Amino acid sequence: MGRQTTLGKLPDGTPFHCINKMEMLFCYKEIFNSGAYESSRIKISDGDIILDVGANIGLFLLYVSRRAANCTLYAFEPIPRIFSALSQNTPSFKGHDVRLFCCGLSDRAGEATFTFLRNVTARSTMFPEQSPADTSPQSRERELGFMLQTFKQVPNAPLRWSLAALPSFARRRVANGLVKFHAKKRRIKCPLKTLSQIIDENQLQRIDLLKIDVEGAERDVLRGVREEHWPFIHQLIVETHPGPGDVLSDVRSALENRGFRTVVADQTLHPAPTVFATRV
Repeated sequence: MGRQTTLGKLPDGTPFHCINKMEMLFCYKEIFNSGAYESSRIKISDGDIILDVGANIGLFLLYVSRRAANCTLYAFEPIPRIFSALSQNTPSFKGHDVRLFCCGLSDRAGEATFTFLRNVTARSTMFPEQSPADTSPQSRERELGFMLQTFKQVPNAPLRWSLAALPSFARRRVANGLVKFHAKKRRIKCPLKTLSQIIDENQLQRIDLLKIDVEGAERDVLRGVREEHWPFIHQLIVETHPGPGDVLSDVRSALENRGFRTVVADQTLHPAPTVFATRV
């Protein structure tokens, strides 16, 4: 398998463990520079209990850890290799109580097969048919469009300018090569729990912020909350991804039916439709 993780540096000089340095820098830019998870509706305060479902290497945790003090941070990451990087990054979340879980969350407890995408780890998923792992012509064309859009957001400015300067056919060729590179995969069995299990096992009485970024499993995570536990949840950030039916509408309906007001983020800041939900 080679090295489990690599120690890189974030743009602000913070040492941070990752699997791919370019992916880490791209995600950092999305969160810290582009404000992908920022909304005037979402409040993060000292002492909050925050759950990060689909934590990857922990960049969202780093973001919230710098906005408040003395929080309790619960992080869920099912892929062992990614979890290893997350675990090594916990010293960066200074002043907080950090609790890590190497499992996925879904609508049932048990086990599921995940597709681990080693070259684009943040898109590892239980649903490979909607990911770079899907090699069908339709999926490849969708991923090509996504890659061409991503070229405009590359954190390395000289590389971004070089890509923009290429003729369109050459830019497509580069993008196609990266799509194939990102499709390299490995299937891994990982444990699953429900969010209500986590609430019960940790005796949680409130969740100030629930962030969900699970590459297609967002509806299943929400279905894993028993009705008596919904009043415990005060705010949500849910990134939605393609799947059967209208995922975005399903997520918004599930939340609005339980007393939340929802808005969708500006997609120029975040290509995946992201729902911000707060109690009415």
